[in-house]
Amino acid sequence: MIKLVLTDMDGTFLNNSGDFNRKLYKDVKQIKGTTVEHLQQLLNVTPEETMAFGDGYNDLELMTRANYSFAVRNAVQELKEAANFITRSNEEDAVMKTIIPMLYLQEKIQ
Repeated sequence: MIKLVLTDMDGTFLNNSGDFNRKLYKDVKQIKGTTVEHLQQLLNVTPEETMAFGDGYNDLELMTRANYSFAVRNAVQELKEAANFITRSNEEDAVMKTIIPMLYLQEKIQ
């Protein structure tokens, strides 16, 4: 079950787990990997329950912290190679157009 969604397209990390859906951190681009790890520990969320999205070199460490790691189509090549999946470009609202179907499928499976 996906419990944590991470994206830096606007510098925001979101938690959509349990009773709340709120912005947790802003502007933590320099320490993404350790911030994600901290969030996972704080929220008791595993990498298997985490989605991450990125487009640049500063997202490489982020890709290692989520089983559902997505590079947007217009990401740098190294990030596309590091991510488990490639989705639409960020000009096509890639994050929302990926999250919504994934959460829908997750509900259907339960």
